[in-house]
Amino acid sequence: MLGLLAHNQGKPKWPSATFGERLRSATEIPSFHHNLGNILKEAGRQDEAAECYQRALDLKPDLVGTLYNLGTLYQDSGRPK
Repeated sequence: MLGLLAHNQGKPKWPSATFGERLRSATEIPSFHHNLGNILKEAGRQDEAAECYQRALDLKPDLVGTLYNLGTLYQDSGRPK
């Protein structure tokens, strides 16, 4: 949560590292992958964001917000999946 808070305060580099560390120890928590996907998408790292969203959906397929974010990411990039 500290990473998300820092990101929301306009410090995008720090939370990615924090989330990366947390993901290594919490790889089975869908919300971590979803939130990291949001940060990566905002940072222009669409391929990595898509991977994070997909991992969240692999863990919990009914995450509507994640499905929406992944869909808009693909739509915005011009590559429907």
